[in-house]
Amino acid sequence: TVDWTPSLAPYYHVVHRKPREGAETIQFTLAGVLGLVGKNLHGMSVFMNILLTSEKIAKGVPAYLMLRLAMEEKNIDDALKVLQGKNRASPFNYLMSDASGEACNLEASHEHFLPERIKSGYYVHTNHCLNEPMKGGDMYVELSGSDETLRRHARMRNLLGGLTKTKKTDLRGLFGLLRDHENHPDSICRHPRENLSPEGRMCTIAAVLTKEREMGIWVAEGNPCGT
Repeated sequence: TVDWTPSLAPYYHVVHRKPREGAETIQFTLAGVLGLVGKNLHGMSVFMNILLTSEKIAKGVPAYLMLRLAMEEKNIDDALKVLQGKNRASPFNYLMSDASGEACNLEASHEHFLPERIKSGYYVHTNHCLNEPMKGGDMYVELSGSDETLRRHARMRNLLGGLTKTKKTDLRGLFGLLRDHENHPDSICRHPRENLSPEGRMCTIAAVLTKEREMGIWVAEGNPCGT
């Protein structure tokens, strides 16, 4: 899910890029943002999570441009080389897969580069760090004032575990998981807390899925429970 403040929802769009040079891409992104989540013609897909750690923001390449650079590569290995070779400005999580079926989760910051090849049938990442040493400096719960990232992570792992046992991991089944309301309003299908200021409210702007070896992405705009 793409979760952000509701006031920005009208400015998200599906963008199909056909540059003169470089990979053709289709992505769901915010107006004015160079890259967010999506896929290229080679089958390379890139998704993301914002991380908050004790590291200070450094001079370097912004995370959204890093997403764009990774999305223009042909495979996981090439994307990792590009991301590792740049001076990264801030902590960020990149979840990537390519047409060969390879998948990798990367927690990276100005100081750290922690790729994790995905071997199991499913993998879940929300907004807290899972790998040391970044895990030791994680401040998402403290800075956000809520442990919702921990609860969303545990809930999706449980849901995916049950879905893979039934072998119903098709688009309909996966979108069904994204409608889940356990721990509402800070659920997987996230709804804004009315007691917060408009700037502090968070909700699910859209649910986005992609399939291996297919160019397109599937986007359910708004809270997936309403689609």
